[in-house]
Order: sequence, then C-alpha cells, then structure tokens
Amino acid sequence: MAHRIAYVADPASATSPPSLLVRPDGVIVWADSRDTATSDDAASGTSGTTTCDDGALKELDAAIQRWVGTR
Repeated sequence: MAHRIAYVADPASATSPPSLLVRPDGVIVWADSRDTATSDDAASGTSGTTTCDDGALKELDAAIQRWVGTR
C-alpha cells in the first residue's frame, strides 16, 4: 500500500521538533513551524510530495526516533 507524504521541513533537524500533521485528504505533512499547517503546504514551493512505500515510512519512523533520542 502506498502512502503520500509531503516533506515541508527537514524531519531530522536538530533545531525544531518534527511536527506531523495529517490533512483531511490523508497527506501527512511536516509542519515548518509550531503553527498549524494549512492544506496548501504540500503545494507550496518549499515542499515536495512523493508516493512512499512502507520502507519510506520506516525511514520516517527512524528519523523521529533519532530526534526523540537526542532530547
């Protein structure tokens, strides 16, 4: 099963926590600030949207675990 994930900010950033938001259309977005991401975030010029398989979701989980482990 494929998942659509939009990367709005660097999930491995040491300066900001990974903020995941699920939009009504099912796209998971990284918020680029503590503000709530809008539905236009994935369509903005600062993000890219890709179709990912379960391997990519495991990488996403690993990035979150690395970030949590540094806190």
